[in-house]
Amino acid sequence: MRHISNLAMIIVLVTGMSASFCHAQEASNLRMQKVIKKFIKSKPKGVQVVGLGSWIKGDFKDVLTDGTSDFDMRLFTPPGTPPYVAEKQWKRARRELQTMITEEFGKDAKKVLSKTNLYAPSQLMTAVENSKDAALRFNKLQAVPNLSHSGNTVTEAQAKLYSEGLYGEGSKVWTQSYEANKGRVFFSHKGKAYTGATDLVHTAEGHGKYTTGGMGNTTMGWIEHAGDELKNGDARAVAKHLERVDRDLHKGRDLARMKSDSSFRKKVQSLVDDLRKPGANTKALTGRIDDVMRRGRFEAAILERIDDASPAQREILQRLMKSAESNGKAWKAISKAAKKVPMGAIFDGLIISMMTYSAADTANKRNIADALAKAIPDLAGLAPGLMVEITDACLEEAKLTGFVMAANNQKAMDLIAGIYTASGREQAFGRTGKKYDMGSIDQLVRTYRTQRKLEAFVRIRAHQASSRDAGSATGQADDKVAEQIYQKAFPFLLQKWKAQRAKYRQEYVLLLNKLRTAPLVLVYSPNPAVMPADGKPLLVTLTAVFPGTDMPKIYKRMREILNILTVKGSYITTAVKFSAKGKPGRTDMSILVAAPKPGEYKTSVKIQMEVGATELGDAGIRRQQANRTAATEITVVPPKGGGYGSFTGKFAGKQNRGTINFVIKGSLVTGQVRAYDITATLRGTYDSKTRTVRGTARGTQRVEGLSKPVTMVAQIKATYNGGQFTGTYSGVSGGAKETGAWSARGKLSDTPPK
Repeated sequence: MRHISNLAMIIVLVTGMSASFCHAQEASNLRMQKVIKKFIKSKPKGVQVVGLGSWIKGDFKDVLTDGTSDFDMRLFTPPGTPPYVAEKQWKRARRELQTMITEEFGKDAKKVLSKTNLYAPSQLMTAVENSKDAALRFNKLQAVPNLSHSGNTVTEAQAKLYSEGLYGEGSKVWTQSYEANKGRVFFSHKGKAYTGATDLVHTAEGHGKYTTGGMGNTTMGWIEHAGDELKNGDARAVAKHLERVDRDLHKGRDLARMKSDSSFRKKVQSLVDDLRKPGANTKALTGRIDDVMRRGRFEAAILERIDDASPAQREILQRLMKSAESNGKAWKAISKAAKKVPMGAIFDGLIISMMTYSAADTANKRNIADALAKAIPDLAGLAPGLMVEITDACLEEAKLTGFVMAANNQKAMDLIAGIYTASGREQAFGRTGKKYDMGSIDQLVRTYRTQRKLEAFVRIRAHQASSRDAGSATGQADDKVAEQIYQKAFPFLLQKWKAQRAKYRQEYVLLLNKLRTAPLVLVYSPNPAVMPADGKPLLVTLTAVFPGTDMPKIYKRMREILNILTVKGSYITTAVKFSAKGKPGRTDMSILVAAPKPGEYKTSVKIQMEVGATELGDAGIRRQQANRTAATEITVVPPKGGGYGSFTGKFAGKQNRGTINFVIKGSLVTGQVRAYDITATLRGTYDSKTRTVRGTARGTQRVEGLSKPVTMVAQIKATYNGGQFTGTYSGVSGGAKETGAWSARGKLSDTPPK
């Protein structure tokens, strides 16, 4: 009996992104992320892009479907990059992204470019405190963040139009906070593109800190933005910025240890609520908006100056803040003046004016309290002699400063005297042929790790230097000389010994700081991560890397220093913990994990480093721990040219007929063919472009009377159309040729089943 084998096709689970790979179905934020990954591959070492906003995380409103979301990002260049280099990289990045976005979005590129902002590296924005400064800087650079602007010229009007942003003191901490919440960093490693958490950039550039002055500056920025949106009539945008005004004023007051004005906060929130109501009219609310912004500028101006204020000035600023809360005369006067003069100028003039009154009246013995009350009525309640005290305190401070400087000079003279005395001691030691210059001091440091052991060594050397080898005849006198040599030599050597150890401690601290701040990234291979066509999970190697940092060299040097400074038991340990479960990789910094199917995989690594010694002695250092983390997202995509589905059908030829069942997974086909009591196995491939399967069925049949089984081979081919595969087969069974037709029905999909 003849037999033709069955066909089965297995394709691995590989998509997870379904037809979203098709531009018609893929949101523009995902397409933009692909553009940035492609862009970052070729960038110089350390150059990264930080994407932030809803296009990274949040409720993205696609511009291609009439949404309003922006594509905000900033170019990060490593600390130490010269401004002229950063400028070239930023301008080149703008041109490249304009080209790549145009290629990706085609006819929609103009819309996308108008919503895309690539902010300049921090090296180009030094001394920029507000939007006005930013406009001047962009005009000088002849380039702006918004990518819809092209060409080599930027007018003052264009610079002002595209200079929206947050600048100056306080902007760094706010930006980093926003990026940490809604941001992602795009970076490259060995020509491959990766994404990770923004702390990679924040660690490299230094974490921003909340300050009272910084909150005052950011408040001024939000008020400026609210004013711009008020001109545009955008009520919701005004509400957003006023909410930020309230937040930063509250934070600034807290840092300045000033209680927030609850009534003013309620006033702001009520206005924000009204602005967010459907159909809100900014014109009808202009008066309330102006009042809130004027009060906000007043408080922000105080917060901007309070960090650098003297105790007396601080008290004055606090009284002015209370004046606003109680609607006092000072607040009213300043509020009225602020309609014509910038709030900051008023405060600067106010402080200078008060200090001038103080100095003049102190010199002439006038009544400062009366003069101050006449100038600023709301300040009449201050201590009568406060302005006098300010002047006296400044004079006293000047005297104290001079005294400290003189004392420092005297210490320097003492040091010189000690060194001079050391020269005499070198002559005494010279008889032994041993001199203690800086080179030998280093040897002392390496040999004697505690002060007690150094002291014992110097006493021995003093006795050696004083001894005249005359026995008891000179012994008593030599002992006295030895003590004098010791009293002169030991302070000098101890000072040098401590200074050299301090140098080692300083180097150790710098190395420890590198452990804590060196960029850490989590990379993976293969990249791109493409599922295999055989249906098996994709094996991915995750590796924690400190790019550009020779960690083994740092570890080695830290251990050397620990061995010099500590008594014994120096150690450096590293524990690496991956969030994903898998098998150990080739190194301690890697792990092998399996991705069962296509999709987005978020993973991270934590590295815990401990350094120290079991016996520190008087090393002047402590046992330290450095915890580092890095994260990345792995996009696992389906294999190229794959499909999925199960199919059942029949075949028939001149001599044989039977059934065929097979499965398609990716590009692999597996299954069975049955003819009578014979089962054959079929292996083949699937081509998604032509939707065609090809395979070979093989089976054997034992025939009575024959010593060897009869072998059967058949080649099959079919194309999918109308819900089924139809095609032909041809083969040989027991030497006889066989041809026929077959068909099998089933649903064919481009994505794996869930």
